[in-house]
Amino acid sequence: MLTKMRSYFFWRTISSIGDEVWAVALPIFISSLLDSSAIGFAYSFGSVGTILGFLMASWLSHKISDAKGAMLADILQSIIYMCIAILIFKKISIQKELWFSIFFMIGLLGAVWFALSETMVSRLSLKSESLIHKWNYFSGTFGPILGPAIAGGLGTLGMFVLAPFINAISFLGQAWQINKISDGEKKEQVSVDKHDVSWFKNFNIGISQIFKDKRLASMTSIPLSVKVCLVGIFPFLLIKLSKIGVSPVVCSVIIIFFPLGSLLGAFVYQNKKFERINFSLLRNVYTMLISMILLGWIYIDKSPILILIPLVLFVSGFTSAQYTIQLRTIRQTIVSKDILSVVISAQSLLVRLVTPISGFLFGFLLAENLKIGIIIYSILLFIAFVGVRVLNARNL
Repeated sequence: MLTKMRSYFFWRTISSIGDEVWAVALPIFISSLLDSSAIGFAYSFGSVGTILGFLMASWLSHKISDAKGAMLADILQSIIYMCIAILIFKKISIQKELWFSIFFMIGLLGAVWFALSETMVSRLSLKSESLIHKWNYFSGTFGPILGPAIAGGLGTLGMFVLAPFINAISFLGQAWQINKISDGEKKEQVSVDKHDVSWFKNFNIGISQIFKDKRLASMTSIPLSVKVCLVGIFPFLLIKLSKIGVSPVVCSVIIIFFPLGSLLGAFVYQNKKFERINFSLLRNVYTMLISMILLGWIYIDKSPILILIPLVLFVSGFTSAQYTIQLRTIRQTIVSKDILSVVISAQSLLVRLVTPISGFLFGFLLAENLKIGIIIYSILLFIAFVGVRVLNARNL
């Protein structure tokens, strides 16, 4: 069983990398297919699909096994991404309404898969908790770091078609491994009450714990606010660059600076030789917030200074890697071990919800109504600012 679990988490890690590759590659090639308003609507449909997907997962969990539901979601996602790869490879033009439907289905199936696979992982953790934490760390770390770098490489080589293809293959790999794990569980006659590991129940417990502890609420608000700002504006910044004539190769080179910053930030933070230049959590988050403001200014500017973008992304990557490590350390110290997994699941679920919603906020509101977009942007930055102050981060 442990060998099957390792294989499953290997494919889960590949999938997390594929998601990041797709997230970076998508805005570059879709910028030539849809206008800014239509792209904003597409992300909006993705947001609706995500929300409905979590509701559907709750319903499916009482109709079929969580493993079977996650496997079916994997297979359907693989089919969708393979169709997208064919559209790109064959240079087939489709109506914008069909793109809206594609975004909706990606959001829907992604949420169903995440919710049901999390429940399955909770069940697997009964067998090897240390292995679960190890692979969750790998999938959560390697994706944000390697994904943008791979996307940049694909863009440089003119091979963006591989972005959806990577996702298609990784989802098939996950479905294959889930099927093997399910067969193994049947042979071992493992019996677990589904309601005991219900993702919805875990989510409720995790959310209640987050709201009960002021520090935990603060450390949750910081990455969510930053992620909305970064995830929301990043694809549309790339879209803008493409529309003002910046080549995909240059866009790809620009993208790589974020993962380069992340790699260096994580390396410096963990290396005792560089203790003197390590930033406190306070400085890391504040630097990240300033970076977000600069990205917003670059997005609004009609003729942005291109050299600023890779510099800001590098600093963002450097500080985000460090403050992510710091926040995880804080979480481990303020959350008891018996509820740590449900708190992590709740925070992960919130991030899953935030990602497409951020696309709507910036893709539609900022593109269509600049004043409303700036107000929302300012509120998010203020929330993160208050979160840092509550954590009393001067000594962290």
